[in-house]
Amino acid sequence: MNENCYLLLELEFDPPVMDQAVIDQRIEEKAKFWSANSNHFKKGAEYRMYLEMLPEIKRIMSDPVKRKREADSACSIVYDPIDQDLKILGATGEIAEDAIENYANEKKISVNVVKKRVSTLGIKIIQKVDYQITYDKYYKSKPKNAEAFDGMKTYLKPFNKDDYYAFLNPGTLQNLDKLPFDKLKQLAQEKKKKEFYKNDTYSSAGKKVCEACELAFKDESSKTIYNDYLAWCKRRSILDNAKEIAKITDKKMSDEQGDIYIGKLTELFKDRTLAENIFISFCKIEKIEYNPDLYNPGKKEEKARKAAEEKARKAAEERERKAAEEKARKAAEEKARKAAEERKESS
Repeated sequence: MNENCYLLLELEFDPPVMDQAVIDQRIEEKAKFWSANSNHFKKGAEYRMYLEMLPEIKRIMSDPVKRKREADSACSIVYDPIDQDLKILGATGEIAEDAIENYANEKKISVNVVKKRVSTLGIKIIQKVDYQITYDKYYKSKPKNAEAFDGMKTYLKPFNKDDYYAFLNPGTLQNLDKLPFDKLKQLAQEKKKKEFYKNDTYSSAGKKVCEACELAFKDESSKTIYNDYLAWCKRRSILDNAKEIAKITDKKMSDEQGDIYIGKLTELFKDRTLAENIFISFCKIEKIEYNPDLYNPGKKEEKARKAAEEKARKAAEERERKAAEEKARKAAEEKARKAAEERKESS
């Protein structure tokens, strides 16, 4: 019989339905349907053939071993063509969630089924990005106390400092932002007392900044708020510069130009994928035409090829490493065995 029983009976096959009562009920339902439609002008002949196959269907589906084999066969029939397509779509080792949804719609398959196959194939799913939400979160929406911190920039200017950490640093300390909040608060208090005791404009500005530092570092929560503000300022500066460059290039951004900004964002977030999502979202909302292939026809294919080669290279290195470990293990075992034999002979 060429037909697959699970597919013919429209039963779940992954994981397969194994309850005999459920299977028998479905066979009965299908038999009634095929019989009632045996004279259908298009599918009548097909349904009559299925009716003739009923004894064989019942025989297969009542045998646990044959039933298991039938379920495995159904998986191959349904999944093999899907897997072939997904391997092409995910040739770089990644596939966008949008592409998965488009494929599922095109093939009229459940999105969850496609995602499951992608995971089974070991392909990473790049989550779909909501451009507006990402844009608002990382660029537009001001963090807490941003207005107050912005207002202090005027008072920082006389000291040629951009932030409180640089202001408090006597020039000998590294990674001042790693100090605990109470130590930073102490530095602000000491600086105000030692350096800004005069009744002049310079001291007045210094006192204001010191007092702002005391508030910003009054506790760990306040320090976190200030750090979030600085992080927001840094990424806004990067993205604002991208916007300025885009104005000069008629709101177009090449792959190389985009890579520069994505690289800078990656330094901040330590996450290339997040950096790409932020930059792409920014370009979408700001209506900047960011097309990686704008000035490089075939660049996308070249990048995909290189990514595939890199993946293959790493896989080969991993195989070599495991082979070397296995060889070393066997050599150690052989050495231990010979040593044991020598001890046995000498005794």
